[in-house]
Amino acid sequence: MSKPILVKNTKEMVTNLDFSKCIKVADLGCSSGQNTFLAMSEIVNTINALCQERNQIPPEIDCCLKDLPGNDFNTTFKFISFFNEKLTSKTPCFVSGVPGSFHSRLFPSKSLHFIHSNCGLNYLSKVPEGLEKNKMSVYITSSSPLSEYKAYLNQFQKDFTTFLRMRSEEMVSNGRMVITLLGRNAIDDPLYRDCCHHLTLVSDSLRDLVFEGLVSASKVISFNMPLYDPTDEELKEIIRNEGSFQINDLETHAFDLGHSKEENRESCRAKPGEKEANCIRAAFEMMLVAHFGDAINIDTLFAKYAHHVSQHASCMRKTSVILVVSCSCSHGWRGIMSGRDIIVENSGWAIGDGESLNVWDSAWLSLSQKESPMGPAPEALVELKVSDLFLAEKNEWDLAKIRQFLPIEENKVRLLKPSLSGAPDKLMWLKSATGEFTTKTGYSAALPLHLDQALLPQGNPGFNWKKNVWKLHTAPKVKLFVWKTLHGALPVGEQLVARQIKVDGKCKLCGLPESIDHLFLHCNFAKQVWKSAPVWPSIDYSGTIELRSEWNSLCSRQNLPPTGLSMGALAPWILWQIWKARNSLVFKDKGFLVTEVMSMAIAAAREWNSSQGLAPVPRRSQPVRVIPQDNCVMVRSDAAWNETNKIAGLGWTIKTQNRVSSFSSPMRFVGSPLIAEGLALREAVEKCRDLGLTKIRCESDCAQLIKALTLDHPLAELYDIVADIEAVALSFDFVSFTWISRERNRDADSSAKQVLSAELALMASPNNV
Repeated sequence: MSKPILVKNTKEMVTNLDFSKCIKVADLGCSSGQNTFLAMSEIVNTINALCQERNQIPPEIDCCLKDLPGNDFNTTFKFISFFNEKLTSKTPCFVSGVPGSFHSRLFPSKSLHFIHSNCGLNYLSKVPEGLEKNKMSVYITSSSPLSEYKAYLNQFQKDFTTFLRMRSEEMVSNGRMVITLLGRNAIDDPLYRDCCHHLTLVSDSLRDLVFEGLVSASKVISFNMPLYDPTDEELKEIIRNEGSFQINDLETHAFDLGHSKEENRESCRAKPGEKEANCIRAAFEMMLVAHFGDAINIDTLFAKYAHHVSQHASCMRKTSVILVVSCSCSHGWRGIMSGRDIIVENSGWAIGDGESLNVWDSAWLSLSQKESPMGPAPEALVELKVSDLFLAEKNEWDLAKIRQFLPIEENKVRLLKPSLSGAPDKLMWLKSATGEFTTKTGYSAALPLHLDQALLPQGNPGFNWKKNVWKLHTAPKVKLFVWKTLHGALPVGEQLVARQIKVDGKCKLCGLPESIDHLFLHCNFAKQVWKSAPVWPSIDYSGTIELRSEWNSLCSRQNLPPTGLSMGALAPWILWQIWKARNSLVFKDKGFLVTEVMSMAIAAAREWNSSQGLAPVPRRSQPVRVIPQDNCVMVRSDAAWNETNKIAGLGWTIKTQNRVSSFSSPMRFVGSPLIAEGLALREAVEKCRDLGLTKIRCESDCAQLIKALTLDHPLAELYDIVADIEAVALSFDFVSFTWISRERNRDADSSAKQVLSAELALMASPNNV
């Protein structure tokens, strides 16, 4: 059934690899015995036939047989001679055993060319959690609760997703994977398993043994088969959601478990029953023995199984379903999904009204790192929302509920200040203060994940990128080009060959292998270009040097007067023009003289330098100037904060034409001085609203807070507070927010410090509880 797809994908793999000299093939779930080598011999023979057809030298083939550590590899290796007899030519094949689990790494990164697995992926890493007592049914039946189906499906999704991720790291770019699984037909009822489903008959057989007193009922009730039979749609959804692979083929086949259409007469039923029993025994005997041990007679069990098959006439018309799927690496989706994972792992929620946040699943406990309460959640509280932890009359924490449901997290929860006005919850990027994703912060988050991929392939790891690349006085496109060059990320000949692209990989000028160092330094043409550069000291070198190690020296040379360049190094422009000249020769078959390349480098540098004087000087953004209106009430706020005790003193003054009123309030569980400043201003505008004021001018010495209110400069930790201030501001006829110096804000500052001191003294008092 899988042979046509296996052959097709093997041929495509070999062709895409341009008939590589060595191919590594892995058969996952090989088991032991003669059948172990059936798929491997088919793959090897297909490779040999294609090489003979295309007049290519057959490659050496590394045949890796993977199974669990308990597999009898010694028996497997005894059949290597049988494997060699099956081969159509004497291709060098090297057989090895690989003990391990599907759900972990098995091979080095980017080492496998072809992966095959036959029905091994139906087995789960463990029995799904949360299953009810099986009532002597070892698997899903039509009478099972829907939660049982969901538990099995969720476990299969987790396991198969993990399998795909592990294999995507191990497979080369043009590799292929062919998987065969036992499946089921896609119908509306996910619980449907017909009367002749093989696991239904295993359950019936075990039940017979219980009734005959040959095994205890408790032993059967505690046994659940750790496997799952997916539909083709479920399989496609998992592969697409995981994203590392794209589906090339997906076929569904009917699979006969041992009976044929000719053997459906009454007298012939026993024979196919025995055949099917042998098939099922081969698949499940180890699991049954591991659970029941000596408490069960396996021969008796499968004799019962054969009897059930022979007694059900409908079994003669039933077949199982086999799914055959072939995949190849999806590099586009791999990049997208990697980006998605980085964003998911570095995002958290700012609490607004708490309506959209599940207490256990959402990351809402911190805006500095992804954090949620420790689970598992009690069954009655699985759907608990953050809003359920608020007081009934307003969006403030209900301490009784927090101490009841999240006693360990009480201090963390109380440091969070939900929106009093009911602003919506907002997802924040945790790697920036604004909570908004940027390419720069995304790159910083992704970089540690890829340090093992030799991001610093040349020279000193302490290379100063900021000084030697990004601070160069040159065009942005040239900076980016230099950065890619020094990272070894240009498609020169050696790089293309390493990526198995059909090129000769030779330098078009001298015929030597074209590496980055060769192209820009060691080729005779490049040497002459650098030697002709009008700089002091002149550039003259010999021997093996690396571009990255020499880059600082090349950029530090002083430009001589003929260039007309008073600022900026000439080296980046020379590098750029050598690359352009190389591309012109490769793609247009048009070469340049050394003098032409140098003249173009000088001209480009001079043109860019001259244009920089015409660019407008960027001006610093200033807060929006608001023209004061008559009869405005002056409101000034400030805060004092104690880091050790996380306590803030909030102070504000309200100045009318007749008098100045001072107010203050202590606030416990305040996470930062910036939050304290925001809370002080929020208290001030709420007091103005309660007093019935209509025109106010709010002033604060916290520049970050004023920018967050007046400019497009959001701050993640102020999201809820700013939302509340803006909501209250709608109740005024006129309101403005202005920054003032600390000297002009002494009264509010004094009030804040006084109330903070009083609160700290109260906490230190021996009578304080």
